[in-house]
Formats: sequence, C-alpha cells, structure tokens
Amino acid sequence: MRTIFSVFCGIILATSPALAADNIEIPDSPFKVAPEETEFTNYICEGTRWEMFYTEAKYDNETHTNTFTDKRMRLWLEESIIINGDSYMTLMRAYETDNYENSYPIAYIRYDNGKVYERFSKKPEAEEILLYDFNLDVNDSCVLYYDETFPELTAECSAISEITNEGGVFEVMEMKFTGELYISPENGGDGFVSDPKFDYKGKMKWIKGLGSINGILSNIGKLWKLDAIYHDDILIYKPTNEELGVSEIPNAEVSRQTKAYHLDGTPFREGDKGICIENGKKIIK
Repeated sequence: MRTIFSVFCGIILATSPALAADNIEIPDSPFKVAPEETEFTNYICEGTRWEMFYTEAKYDNETHTNTFTDKRMRLWLEESIIINGDSYMTLMRAYETDNYENSYPIAYIRYDNGKVYERFSKKPEAEEILLYDFNLDVNDSCVLYYDETFPELTAECSAISEITNEGGVFEVMEMKFTGELYISPENGGDGFVSDPKFDYKGKMKWIKGLGSINGILSNIGKLWKLDAIYHDDILIYKPTNEELGVSEIPNAEVSRQTKAYHLDGTPFREGDKGICIENGKKIIK
C-alpha cells in the first residue's frame, strides 16, 4: 500500500458528518490515551488541545479590498471511534466567536509509533493519510502526497534541534519542501505552480509529539497560527518569538520628529500674520 502524506489538510472546513458507514463504530467506552513515552513524549492523544489563531477575510465591495482579522479557535482530541479496525481519536473544533459552545469534528487522528495519520471527517471511509513522520533523521526525505488533485512534494528534514518549553524539552524538526505546490486563488494563485526550489521560508518546523509550529493540521503551510498547547488543562507548549520568526529589540529608543515640513521637504515656518486656533480660541495675528 502506498504511503501518503497530507498536504494542507488544515484547510478542511467540514461540518459534523453522520457516521453511517458500515465500517465505522463507536466503542462502548472511550479509549483514553495517556502521553506516550518513547524517544520523545507524544501529546497527540486524548486530553490535548491546540489554541489557535485563524485569519478571517472580509471583502468590501465598494473599495474592492479585503480586511483581515485574526480570530481564535480551539482544536482538541476526544473519544475514539473504530474505522476499518483501527482506533482513531476525534479532532474537534470550536470558535471563540460563539464561546466555544458549538463544536464539531473535522478529522479523525491516529498515532502509531512516531507517525500521525488522519482521515477526513467528510470521507472517513477513504484511505488514511499520513500527517507526520517524526522518525525522520537529518537529511532523510519522503514524498508528501494528498490525492490525484494535488501534485507530489518531497519533504526533507534539514536539521533537528532541542528547545525547552513549558512541558519540558522538545525536538524540533526543520522541514523543507521541493516540488510542485497548489496555490488557491484565495491566496493569490491560479492553480498548480511548479517551483523546484519551493521552500517555506525555511521556517516550517515540526515538533515531535505535538505537530508543528502552526498546530496539528498545518503540517505544510502556515494556514493557522499556534498560540498554545495544553494537555489536561496544563500548559505544555507556547511558541517563542524565535520559532515564529519574530525578532525583539530590547530597550529600543523611540525617536519622535517634532518639526513640520512641506511636501517638497522644506521646513515649515509659521507666518507672522494670519488666523490660528490656540487653546480653543481664534487668534488673529
């Protein structure tokens, strides 16, 4: 069976499906999974949630411009279901705009020996895809594949480093991608774009046992932005500015220009005569 990887799987905006397929069942009792201790601690298990930001675009028909606003959403793993004999956790989503009260499944997730698999909530009976392979070593590569509508990408692990965060020490995999990439019209593209040097700005990072710096589903592109990860309501990971590519300038001095200038760059000089307003009063000079 061909090993397939997920590309832009975080783009799913599925509504809650009816689990009517014959090969899907819900166990009598929830299958609870504790963080797994291997070479790294796996937190892709029930009880883990990802606090996320997503960008909402609002188009103005009069000005023909988009207004972008960052809003919050929440992803978390809960009770398992059985699909084709394998146990999958249900990945739920809810939005801050409705106080996280209306939740629904967007995917089914399975973790097995360092690999994370997904089935789409709209087509749970379809073949599973591989989200992450945390077993890759430096210079190891693999082919990322979605389905016939998307081209292949080659993912290469260029470096592995360690970072200390709230929940301990985590291994960070620096991932680079080459091949063809599909860019949707909403993101300024017009379909398939061939770019053998495609590199996600050198900033796409997978975090062993957690997902990526963009959450659990955004394993390729920066569709969403990670704010924090919790397990059993305990903070275990919060991205640093360095990971997100943000630089801080400590004790930066702010210089304020108080002089006024004309558009041609010449200094503005107050006239000797005229009418002006001072302290709310009209003054004639």
